[in-house]
Amino acid sequence: MMQIELYKNMSESIRLSKKLEHTLSLNGELTTESSIFTPSILVEGDSDIMGCNYLYVPEFGRYYFITNITVVRTDIYLLNCRCDVLYTYREEIRNQKAIISKCADYKSFNTYLDDGTFRVYQDAEVVTQEFPNGFSSESFILSVAGSSEVI
Repeated sequence: MMQIELYKNMSESIRLSKKLEHTLSLNGELTTESSIFTPSILVEGDSDIMGCNYLYVPEFGRYYFITNITVVRTDIYLLNCRCDVLYTYREEIRNQKAIISKCADYKSFNTYLDDGTFRVYQDAEVVTQEFPNGFSSESFILSVAGSSEVI
């Protein structure tokens, strides 16, 4: 027997953060030869189970979508589940550092990544600014590429 927490998931399946409403805490039992990624769990409970579409198994440390609920007999239900990898590993995903090559916001794309999606022109932009104290005997030229904006 293992403890399971049943929820109503009110978010899209592709969301990293989900809005979950806790519904029930039950004991469940794996069916024979069940996968940890797509388990089939027998639970004993009432018809409130039918309103649930999501569960958490603390023993596995994973969250699951309920893909099917089968009534085995009175108050015994078989829950077929599929691991929600995004929500299970959300903290690890958030802590990753990455270079994003595609972005939904067209104003914040990285022009230094040439993937053929955006046309970028290499027109020179020359800005001349006077030095407040002038030059004494030697001259230096400062050249900066890029922008001061952090993307």
